[in-house]
Amino acid sequence: MSNLTLVPSLFLFFGIISIIYAAALHYSLKIKDQQAVDHWSLGSLIWGCAILLTLFRQELPLLLSYFIANGIAAVAYVVLNRALKSLITVSARPARLEVSDALIFLVYTISLYALDRWMPSEFKDVAKTSFVSAWVVLMSCVGAKYCLQIHEQLGMKLARNFAYLYITVALLWLGRILAALGVQVTYAFDTALINTLIWVAIFITGIVKYMVFPLLLLQKTENDKQEQLRKSLVRANKTVTSSALSASIAHELNQPLAAMRINSQVLLKALEAQQKNAQAGGASLEMTSIVRDILQDNERASQIIVTLRSIFRQTPGATEAVDSALLIRKTLQLLGKEIERRQVQLELQLIDGVYIQIPEDELHQVLMNLIFNSLEALGEHPGKQPRLLIQSARRGAQLEITVADNGPGVAAEIKDMLFEILSSNKTSGMGLGLWLCKFIVERHGGTITYQSSALGGANFSILLPCHTSGSPSLASGHSIRPDHPIG
Repeated sequence: MSNLTLVPSLFLFFGIISIIYAAALHYSLKIKDQQAVDHWSLGSLIWGCAILLTLFRQELPLLLSYFIANGIAAVAYVVLNRALKSLITVSARPARLEVSDALIFLVYTISLYALDRWMPSEFKDVAKTSFVSAWVVLMSCVGAKYCLQIHEQLGMKLARNFAYLYITVALLWLGRILAALGVQVTYAFDTALINTLIWVAIFITGIVKYMVFPLLLLQKTENDKQEQLRKSLVRANKTVTSSALSASIAHELNQPLAAMRINSQVLLKALEAQQKNAQAGGASLEMTSIVRDILQDNERASQIIVTLRSIFRQTPGATEAVDSALLIRKTLQLLGKEIERRQVQLELQLIDGVYIQIPEDELHQVLMNLIFNSLEALGEHPGKQPRLLIQSARRGAQLEITVADNGPGVAAEIKDMLFEILSSNKTSGMGLGLWLCKFIVERHGGTITYQSSALGGANFSILLPCHTSGSPSLASGHSIRPDHPIG
């Protein structure tokens, strides 16, 4: 290596640059697509090591400096392409070598060694050069395909230009095959002009690839930010639209609700007058109870409208101390017939005596929505005993309320937009329920999250601040059978 010609000098330079580049990229570029960064850094590191091994052919055994070095380089191309693929496919796997990489290394190295061992001597060098170059041509075409897919899916012109660069690399290595077949230039360090030109062009395109890939990642990151901004503007527009719609609906509903309330009050007074005059029978007493229930439902509907209007107007609601366990049981009483009709096994594990800081009607609305969503989901998952688990537990200064079921759960493609306004996977849904739950809970200093349930379905967890005057008692858990839905 004392008197390096141009091509060996390029090998030395590019090998060192590849290793330094891999380390710099891995430790300095921290973005959302970190998996792509790590794969590209790993591929560059492997490629740099392979080049340096090739450089020491005179000092190292041929098995290491040629066969193993080329096998390592073959894996490097696969890992580099994996970095491009990760930009268009979602995967949680960390960037590391896989079992398939080891298999590729073994098959490639053994195949190359077999060509050297059993190919006739007059065709041996041409066959090995063509084999190595053909692999690079194939991997470059795969890389070009991924770049074009990135361009199509993300609309990035830079990715299309990157594909052209990969095609150029494929043509250069195809030129190595033609040179080997035509003028018998097979040795990598051959001083022939055509060999020198090909390797200079290969290393120039390699440097350009190293420069373009970070730019591709940064452009994708910027596009993602712009897409997120666009979605935020769409959500804001939906909120404004919903605000106007809710105000219009509330205005229209208030009048018939007021008329129903007046008529019910008049009827109730008439029934009470009959009872005072000793004219009431069992039927009259039952009618009185029904009218009182109508008035209660009317009042609750009016309160929901008031709550919705205050929410959309961004006005703070009055907070109060609510007995969490008592309110959960009240909510379940309203849904008791529905739970019994669906034959749902209801399990309660509640802490009694814990008060939380939230208006009762708003928390009631959140619980009704979550529980009814679970009941609907359980109806879509026949074939096993439907189960609904409702728990409450202290978490420091907060109370956690969990609603879990063994239904089908939430599809992976909508998890990220589960709590967005006007977003729903139901044909009959408007996409307001879960968004409203999140809005109400966060409005009072809490959080609501979704995760897969241990029962096999959906699990929604609400965290709300506890009221300072509330004191928790021991947890009391019990299972409720379908024929006795409320404990």
